[in-house]
Amino acid sequence: MPGLDDDSIDFPQAYRAIAILIRSIALPDEDIDALLKKVDVYGEPKITPKMKLDKALAVVDEDSGDL
Repeated sequence: MPGLDDDSIDFPQAYRAIAILIRSIALPDEDIDALLKKVDVYGEPKITPKMKLDKALAVVDEDSGDL
């Protein structure tokens, strides 16, 4: 998790991959927040890791609703 934000530069679907894993194990919100605190960021990003993951989770939720 610490390198997630940096990894997402080379692997644009990194947040989506994590979102799929989170949903597949039904991780509670408290645990998601604890994981997000471990993500290293440099400076003050305009789009935070939480925002990126929330968006990825919404996409995964939407995709799973289509099944």
